Amino acid sequence: MPTQKKPMSALKALLNGKTAGDLAPDVSSLIPKGIYKARIESVEERTSQKGHIYAMIKLRLEGNKNFNGQVVLDNLNLGNPNAEVVARAEGAMNTLFATAGFVDVDKEDAFDLLMSLAGCSTEFYLTQQTASNGYPARNNVAKYISPAESAVRAALAAA
Repeated sequence: MPTQKKPMSALKALLNGKTAGDLAPDVSSLIPKGIYKARIESVEERTSQKGHIYAMIKLRLEGNKNFNGQVVLDNLNLGNPNAEVVARAEGAMNTLFATAGFVDVDKEDAFDLLMSLAGCSTEFYLTQQTASNGYPARNNVAKYISPAESAVRAALAAA
C-alpha cells in the first residue's frame, strides 16, 4: 500500500519551496459585489495602448475571511481625453486623499501625492465588469468610500 503524504508536505512539494507570499497575486478571480476594506499596496504610473497616462492602484483586501489578501486592481484614467472619465478619476483620487487625511490638495501636486499613498487603508464598493472587447470579466472598484460616508454607515449599523 503506497504511503500517503501529509497535506502540508504535499502543498510544500507543489509550491516547490515557495510560500504563498512568493506567488503572483490572483487578480483574475471575481469577488462578489460588496463593500470591502483594503490597504493600498502600490500606485504606479502607466501609459495605455493609446498613449494616455493613468494610475494603476493595487489594493490588497483586509478583514474579510473569504477574500483576505486577495488583490484588486483599479485604474484612474487621469490622462484620458474624455473629460467625464477624468472627472470620475479625479473624484476617486480626492476620496482616496480624504481617507489618507489629505484635504484641499493642490491640483498640480495631486498626481505625485497619489503615487505616495501606498500603505494607506481605504474602503470601496466592488462590482464586476462583464467581459467585452476581448477582455475577460473583472472586478471593478465602483466607488471609494469617503471617511464621512464610512462614519455614517458605522453609526447606522450600530443603531
